[in-house]
Amino acid sequence: MFKKLSLCAAAAVCVFGVASTSASAAEITLKAVSAFPKTQLMTVDFIKFINALNKKGKGTIQIKYLGGPEVANPREAPIGLRRGLFDIIYGPPTYYSGLFPEADFFLGTKTPMERRANGFMKTLDGAFRKRLGAHAVAHFVGSIGLHLWLTKKPPLGPLGIDLSGFKVRTSPAYRDFVKALGGTAVVMRGTGAVYTALERGVVQGTGLPIVQVRDTKIHKFVKYRVDPAFFQTVMLVVVNAKKFDGMSQKARDLLTSMAIQYERDTFASAKAKTESETKALDKEGVKTIKLKAKPAAAYVDTFLKTPWARLEKNKKKIDIDIMKMRKLTR
Repeated sequence: MFKKLSLCAAAAVCVFGVASTSASAAEITLKAVSAFPKTQLMTVDFIKFINALNKKGKGTIQIKYLGGPEVANPREAPIGLRRGLFDIIYGPPTYYSGLFPEADFFLGTKTPMERRANGFMKTLDGAFRKRLGAHAVAHFVGSIGLHLWLTKKPPLGPLGIDLSGFKVRTSPAYRDFVKALGGTAVVMRGTGAVYTALERGVVQGTGLPIVQVRDTKIHKFVKYRVDPAFFQTVMLVVVNAKKFDGMSQKARDLLTSMAIQYERDTFASAKAKTESETKALDKEGVKTIKLKAKPAAAYVDTFLKTPWARLEKNKKKIDIDIMKMRKLTR
């Protein structure tokens, strides 16, 4: 009897072991949403990454793209991520800065590759996990600048330009920047609303990445672009931490290595796209106001003052050395 029980137990262990090994090696599928529609360039690059990963990750890891803002409000997406409604969100962390005040650390001047090398991304991982139950995998298209686009030429000023008398569509990320330049900040969501506001003269400008200007067709109304860009766009690939930690080592390694590769690739491709869009907009009659070195520095510094002031204000909530992070991001 004892021998039979022992043999049965051993058999059960063997079966269980095989089942466990099989389960642990099973292909995992992650559900993803993006902040912008799938037709916009920054999302197109994300979908290219998904397609490449799915091809290489057969049998190990797959990503199913669910859609853009029509599926999940970008500012509420982190809540859905934490709850497991989807596993990956792709978009600007400034969209959910109310939940994640550390998002302001990304508003600096270093490239994604520099920040990865100097420990910036690793340092922020604890904050992502604490605030959002998430792990930031990569920063795509980090070479696309966000510029001010205006319907009329502004006078120059000590901070680069003077926006007195201008109403400018903004997001919370650069609302105070527009105010500091003397303009009236008008916060509105959705590119359709911006198009209509420019068409009707409700606003005389907006902030937008250069690659979205022709996509949104606002080049019909804006006639001037201010150079330099006041910051580089930040599009993060963020995955639910529990899901990430629970994947096989092979799946984690593949997702991470390919994301880091696309971090470099999309930086290069976005830089080339910026150059081609600049030429295309020149042909469309959009003129460039190129600030000289000193006013250009004052212009960018005016923008950067706001996120760092917010970080100082929120320092009791933040467990990271703010001055140390400033050196890693600027």
